[in-house]
Amino acid sequence: MTTTLQIDENLLKEAMKVRRTQKREKVVQEAWEEYIGRHKRLRITRWFGKVDFVAGYEPKQQRKRQTEKVVRRS
Repeated sequence: MTTTLQIDENLLKEAMKVRRTQKREKVVQEAWEEYIGRHKRLRITRWFGKVDFVAGYEPKQQRKRQTEKVVRRS
C-alpha cells in the first residue's frame, strides 16, 4: 500500500544512519513494527500484579476433569 507521509528529513537521515541502510521504506517499516511492538508490550504490563501465578497449574487437566464429571452424570 502506498501512503504519502511527511517525515522530518533529519530524523529519517539519522534513522538511516543508525540502521546503516539507504532504503527509506525499510527504515519506516521497521519504525512502525517497533512502535506497534512497544505499545503491545506496554499494554501487557498493565496486568502485572493483577493476575496471580500458580506454579504447576494445568488448565487442560482441569477441563478434562470437568468433562469427565459431565459424561458420568449422563
